[in-house]
Amino acid sequence: MVHGTWSKAHPTPAGSSSTYYDSYEVLTDNNGEFKIPGQGFLVLSQVEEMDVTILKAGYEEFEDLWVGLKDWGPDGKVTWQGNKVTIK
Repeated sequence: MVHGTWSKAHPTPAGSSSTYYDSYEVLTDNNGEFKIPGQGFLVLSQVEEMDVTILKAGYEEFEDLWVGLKDWGPDGKVTWQGNKVTIK
């Protein structure tokens, strides 16, 4: 199962805070692929990037999975085929 959650930023003089905006949950297909529909073109909406959670028995937890993901790979846990990523 893959779960995507969007938050909305609320800038204040003391700093920014976020609140829940929307979420979407999908199952992967037989190849482990999935698609989560986007929120559309939200100009000046303060909607932040989607947070992705991938759940499956036996999976490990990764912090900041998408940050620098293209640099991963030598350990064999992440492989790229064009724009598709496989995380073992």
